Amino acid sequence: MNRDFFIILFALSNLIVASVLIRYSEVGPITSFGYRLLLPCIFLYSFLAITKDEEKLSKKSLYIAALTGFFLALDLAFYSISLIYTSIAEASLLTNLCPFITTFIAIIFLKEKVSLKYYFVLLLAFLGLLLLMSQAGLSSRHLLGNWLAIVSAVFYALFIILSKQLRNSCSTFRMMFIASLSGSIVLFILAFIFNEQIIPTTARSIAILLAIALFGHLLGNILYISRIKHISLAMSSLVLLVGPVFALLYGYVLFRETFSIQQLVGMFIIILSVYLGKKVLENSKVYTNR
Repeated sequence: MNRDFFIILFALSNLIVASVLIRYSEVGPITSFGYRLLLPCIFLYSFLAITKDEEKLSKKSLYIAALTGFFLALDLAFYSISLIYTSIAEASLLTNLCPFITTFIAIIFLKEKVSLKYYFVLLLAFLGLLLLMSQAGLSSRHLLGNWLAIVSAVFYALFIILSKQLRNSCSTFRMMFIASLSGSIVLFILAFIFNEQIIPTTARSIAILLAIALFGHLLGNILYISRIKHISLAMSSLVLLVGPVFALLYGYVLFRETFSIQQLVGMFIIILSVYLGKKVLENSKVYTNR
């Protein structure tokens, strides 16, 4: 189980790498996300063909897999659009609410049982997130962008929940091939509507898009989804909070961005809350689904 936990941490670190690379993409952000989902389909299809995976999905599973990709596409699209109307800091703060939304849905609607101590861990994690994003603030002038960022978090939560449900009935590669293909179609349609540049024109731009697909999807989302079958939804959503910690660390290493004492305390609290959450769920036998 510890192996699954650390693989998820590795996947989250790769997602942040992909977010950094998008800064250098020649094409628009929605288009970049579209390639992030489309390019791995070549690998996924090749793997399924080579291994002669003849697993047949029911129509219901097929539709759910396509819907999963639709939700992921909307998450990425709404986040991109929110940046037009709000600051990156505010959008990041609000999209990082995803773990709390996922946990809420898991407890209220999916009846996943957690102890009272876990609610304390969630409260502690939320405090850490507020300190970590202390420089963001929320401006009433950015109301539309902030709501779009919240909608993005809701769609990512739905993506995680549906992916976890599907992992109980089909392989990661088959599910993610369908989800990635459907999601990329949605994103390219939106990129066309928003009049973004779609075709890369330089070798450097193509290399960046390949790197975004590798880190953001193959070693990011797909690796993450492959492991959440073995970990409870409560734990797999709580560990997402490590994402903004990686983001700040990468910002410091790559762009010499500094952070305050408050943010350092926030980092410590988030890491502590993830550790405590893991222990609480292990003791209450909710950590794994095996």
